[in-house]
Amino acid sequence: AQDVLDALGRGAALVDARAPSFFAGYDKAAEALRPGHIPGALNLDYVLAYDAARQRLRPRGELDALFADVPQGPVISYCNTGHTAALNWFVLSEVLGRPDVRLYDGSMTDWTQDPARPVTSLF
Repeated sequence: AQDVLDALGRGAALVDARAPSFFAGYDKAAEALRPGHIPGALNLDYVLAYDAARQRLRPRGELDALFADVPQGPVISYCNTGHTAALNWFVLSEVLGRPDVRLYDGSMTDWTQDPARPVTSLF
């Protein structure tokens, strides 16, 4: 969590890989103590990168368009426990070749353990 706070202080972008209902704060993983998202995060549900009908990642052009709103520079991908955020990390880092993409392995489960860390919800 401290690494994330430090990175945010240096202008890193956050990408929340969870479904919009979790991002908004309507739903919450059992492990997380509070609903919502880390302030300033962009919601990019990890399932959007995957073409279920073809059982593979979407084509490169579609991924470029899907991730176009992720600012250039350092990026941290997170979710509830780090598992689903790994797909967004993989697309940004390994497919799209973004050089400074990290995975917050503790994600919202870790972030919400300290009530002093800010959490935002959309309601």
